[in-house]
Amino acid sequence: MDERMARRGERMTDGDVLEWISSQNLSGMRGKWIVAYQMKIVGKADTLEGALKEANLAPDSVPFVLQVPVDENLAV
Repeated sequence: MDERMARRGERMTDGDVLEWISSQNLSGMRGKWIVAYQMKIVGKADTLEGALKEANLAPDSVPFVLQVPVDENLAV
């Protein structure tokens, strides 16, 4: 799924999200929690709560949440 599909509000599968997040350069976010929504990283912080607060999503939104590994192998 690409960004155009996400903007149209089409539901992303877990596989779509994992494929997209795996293609992102997350090296500057090692150890951080990230929140992704509609093919965009909308929040990042040292804590899950901080990342969700920064994302500021509607209560009924279902984001993809991940703590980026500290290890150099960033496979997700």
